[in-house]
Amino acid sequence: MWAKKKFRKDLFFRLNVLRISIPSLQKRKEDIPLLFEYFLKYYKQKHAIEKINVTPYQMQNLVNYQWPGNIRQLKYFTERLVLHQLFDNKEEGIDKLILELYKIIEIPNNDLDENEIEKENQPCLNDSNMFNNNSDDMLPPEAKEIFSALKASYFNKGRAAKALGISRATLWRKMKKFSITC
Repeated sequence: MWAKKKFRKDLFFRLNVLRISIPSLQKRKEDIPLLFEYFLKYYKQKHAIEKINVTPYQMQNLVNYQWPGNIRQLKYFTERLVLHQLFDNKEEGIDKLILELYKIIEIPNNDLDENEIEKENQPCLNDSNMFNNNSDDMLPPEAKEIFSALKASYFNKGRAAKALGISRATLWRKMKKFSITC
C-alpha cells in the first residue's frame, strides 16, 4: 500500500514491529465450532437466553460453509441466531438461518437458472429419499459415486463437484439424470 502512496511509509514501519499471520476460517475449519460456541455463550448471556440447541448436523453445515466474511461473519451470524431465537423461539429457525447463509454464496456458472442456483447452494438437511424412484442397489456406478461424494462432502454440492473433478453444473445435470434429489 505504501508503494502506491496510500499508506505512510513511516507509519507502516512503526506498526510493522510484530507480524501475526492468522489464516482465514476456510483454512481453520476445526476452530469454527470453538468460535461458534464462544460467540453463542457470549450472546446468550448478553440477551439473557438460556437454551439454544444446535445439532451436530447443523454444526457440520456451519463448519462446511466457506465464511467469506471470516470471524466477523461468524460472530454476526451467531448474534443473529440468538436474536432470532429471542423473538421467534422456534427450533426450526436455526435450519432456516443456515439455509439463508448458504443462499448468500454466488455460483459462477452461468448455465444454471435462478431456481437451480437457489437449490444448488442449499445444504441437504435430510438425506433420506435422495434417490427418486431408484433402489440404492440398482443404481449405476456413476450414480453411486456421485452419492458417495455428496455424502462425504456433507451434501455440499460445490465440494462434491470438486471432489469428482467436475463443475457444479455438470454435477447438477448428472443428479437430474439419475434422479438424485437433495
